[in-house]
Amino acid sequence: MKKSSVLLAFAAAAIFSLPVMAGTNTPGLDEHEANLQSRLDEGLRTGALTPGEAATLQERINHLHASEAAAKKNGKASEQERSRLQQEAADISEAIHAKKHNGRASESKLDIHATREQERIDAGQKSGKLTAGEATELQERQDKLKKDEAAANADGNLTNKEREKLHKEEKKNSKAIKNLNHNERKD
Repeated sequence: MKKSSVLLAFAAAAIFSLPVMAGTNTPGLDEHEANLQSRLDEGLRTGALTPGEAATLQERINHLHASEAAAKKNGKASEQERSRLQQEAADISEAIHAKKHNGRASESKLDIHATREQERIDAGQKSGKLTAGEATELQERQDKLKKDEAAANADGNLTNKEREKLHKEEKKNSKAIKNLNHNERKD
């Protein structure tokens, strides 16, 4: 729910900034701004950015939009203003890269995946596609993943290596759920 609200706010900010960008003498900057917004949205969607990181970066992008509008108040941004705006955009770009690769992952992505997998286990058991023993095995795998995730997040910093390990474990669990749901065995 929180993630949806953040994405909606980002979309609204992007839409309201379009009139400011239209027909300007800063086409390179406009393209850079669109790219920054796209990278921020992608980072939030994939979990590479936490909602807090994304909100801070969005404030910087919004400030860039406001600075551009102020620079064009007289109809055209000067060369000095364009240069300053390009530098501000480059600084934001570096910040997005740094935040996306700082080892912090949005827990919501991991939580969403775990919830979806739990629903698949429950549905398989309810439909009879999973035996009680298979459901228990899958549940134990999910519990191990949660324990591994908690251990990886214990220091408050999820490294890329830890994230990759958790992702591989998620994929194995997902495949096991699929295979056991379609193995034709019944209680």
